Amino acid sequence: MKNIIVSITITLVAIASLTSCNDWLEVDPKTQIGSDDNFQSEQGFKDALTGVYILMTHEDLYGRQLTFGLVDVLGNQYSGFTTNDRNYYQISVFNYESDTAETAIDAIWTAQYNAIANVNNLIANIDAADPLMFENENYNIIRGEAYGLRAFLHFDLLRLYATAPASGGTTAAGIPYANTFGLTVTPSSTVGKVLELIQADLTVALAALAEDPVIPGKVTTSSDNYLRDRSYKFNYYAAKALQARVALYANDKATALASARAVIDGKAFPFVPASQVVVGVPAMVNRVFTPELIFTLNMTNLGTLSSTWLTNSSTEQLGKTPDEYRAVYEVQDDATAADYRFRVLTSEVNGERYAVKLTQPEGIPTTYANRMPVMRVSEMYYIAAECLKDTDPAQAIGYLNAVRRARGILDDLSPALDAAQIQQEIFKEYEKEFLLEGQLFYYYKRVNAATMRFSGAVAGDAVYVLPRPDNEIEFGN
Repeated sequence: MKNIIVSITITLVAIASLTSCNDWLEVDPKTQIGSDDNFQSEQGFKDALTGVYILMTHEDLYGRQLTFGLVDVLGNQYSGFTTNDRNYYQISVFNYESDTAETAIDAIWTAQYNAIANVNNLIANIDAADPLMFENENYNIIRGEAYGLRAFLHFDLLRLYATAPASGGTTAAGIPYANTFGLTVTPSSTVGKVLELIQADLTVALAALAEDPVIPGKVTTSSDNYLRDRSYKFNYYAAKALQARVALYANDKATALASARAVIDGKAFPFVPASQVVVGVPAMVNRVFTPELIFTLNMTNLGTLSSTWLTNSSTEQLGKTPDEYRAVYEVQDDATAADYRFRVLTSEVNGERYAVKLTQPEGIPTTYANRMPVMRVSEMYYIAAECLKDTDPAQAIGYLNAVRRARGILDDLSPALDAAQIQQEIFKEYEKEFLLEGQLFYYYKRVNAATMRFSGAVAGDAVYVLPRPDNEIEFGN
């Protein structure tokens, strides 16, 4: 791997002027961006966008490493690693210089920038396209999704490979914000500049997605059902949710609160009803709480991934000890545990406890199946609570109680909690809610926590900032 742009030519993006790509253009699927020929019709743009979502399901990205894999290992969501674990032991002890860690970390960087390159190709072409080529609102929707995805993909790179504002401020070295398609090396920007560029892309995305049918009251006029199932796409509320995430990361609590409330008050993603969770037939359990998923990826191999990594049949099973699960979910007696996330989403077999959120049992309803959670509405309640804990603690506690009740916990938090205690409750929720979803590590990093639960290591930038590929450093990035 040479650098961001060179990596494009050796993976999935082909440039029409490169004659070496001729064979690639003849044999590869239409959902991989190959040349400007793909953008001569609306269908070509749809296919290109689908190709980006497919790239995101790769195991180096949200198919494993950026959900239940590497980032959850970094967040100490699992325990019991031994030196024989060839995949995650070195990462679990933050030995980023080891061969296994370096390979995994470099692969994330390469794959994420490759997805960004595909997005940039799409953006360059749709910005130059005639909107009359598209049916009704499809032009704006596709364009909005593309700009939103570029912001989303860069933000996770920033959260992994650069110092958090809480530690190094906004003038610290950030990452390259690649917003053009071509063979030009993109230099790194500061953390602050990257955050500005992310928010700028989100501004474009939100304007373009203003008529997104995911918004209650908006009705699509497309004739081909292209705009159905909007939680599978980076929709208007996904852009708003990301805006809240980014603003809180930058300690802009006013923007974070307003954006989080926009998602909450939009009421497009209600909490899952108990009738879908507490059911007698295991296959009928809605394990990922689908009504709450703002953005999800379709993973047709999710059952295989789950059985390989997350269940008692796994050779390198990722999990906690039963006592650790009880500590996290504050359970005194398994038989009387209230929290659905413990009762239903973990399972004890032969004295070991496993997370079963992503399990795909035979007979699972298609509406619940193959969904990898990426963004969910409960996070907006946590962001709102964190923004209000100092100025309106009663309302902050109310947001937390709303999620707790939706998880079967009927004992509300004390109204006398102070700001520090509210923050501790928010931490507990991130630990419970986002198991297998990769968000706990980012929480620790955002608040610059000095330690992480279940870890003997002292945290800090040596833990929170992943190293860039060696050749990126050579090329000035």
